Amino acid sequence: CRSPIVNLSTQTQMLSIPVEETPYIEHDLNNIAVVEGNSGEDIQAAIDTPGVQTVFLPNRSYQVNQPILIRGTVKKIIGMRAKFTRDSVDPVFRFEEGDEPIVVMERMEGPSIEHNANRTLVIQRSWITSYQNTTEGKGNVFFEDVVSESVQIQNQKAWARSLNVEGVPLESESKILNDGGQLWILGLKTEKPGTILETKNQGLTVVQGGFIYVNSYIPDLNPPQAQYINDQSKVAILTRSYIPSATGYEVLIREIQGDQNKDFINTRRRNMGYSFLYLGY
Repeated sequence: CRSPIVNLSTQTQMLSIPVEETPYIEHDLNNIAVVEGNSGEDIQAAIDTPGVQTVFLPNRSYQVNQPILIRGTVKKIIGMRAKFTRDSVDPVFRFEEGDEPIVVMERMEGPSIEHNANRTLVIQRSWITSYQNTTEGKGNVFFEDVVSESVQIQNQKAWARSLNVEGVPLESESKILNDGGQLWILGLKTEKPGTILETKNQGLTVVQGGFIYVNSYIPDLNPPQAQYINDQSKVAILTRSYIPSATGYEVLIREIQGDQNKDFINTRRRNMGYSFLYLGY
């Protein structure tokens, strides 16, 4: 049956953000390094091999005690479903300046990633614990078929295709944070409690399609937990919620303008599902 539509907008068009395709880099099998051991030092040694273009991480468990620096001539890191232990350092990978303008990481399980360079990073076909950039990390980032517990960008441009964010953030935080950046998502999916997406400091966010699976009870807090937050920014969101047995968000969207807060209350907290459209300029 057709789900009800919650339309919280008087606008008629989605916010326009230029869409860029995910960069593609051809495989280079002539200049490769294969990680021999299972430590961060072993991975760093492979990355720092003179002239290496592609680093392969075999399918094993890795324990990392200090951040692995992505630098030098490397342009691809292929994990072959490499797994990183929960007791590894945070971040596991730090993306630094290097010779290649674009670097691709793929087929990883469990690393955290910090973007600390003014060059482009592509993360594909991976499960990561977190992504964030530093003040020096001004390069673009692309996510494609990625599961993460949290994503945070600050004054950065990001494009995501099929992004699944399932962490449970602290009450004062959100699963996805756009702090003054430009974020475009095609296909968002989430589970578990926690504010899904917060945009602040004149950020721009567009979510074109998403599946919000409320499979856990959204707790009653004071102030109530908002599904989305628009804090003095421009936001356009089109998603569909599915609530088979739990209770949904009490607040669909929290708008913050100056010192004024406006909560759009959810009157369908226990409905099976509904489509959601919000355009906040």
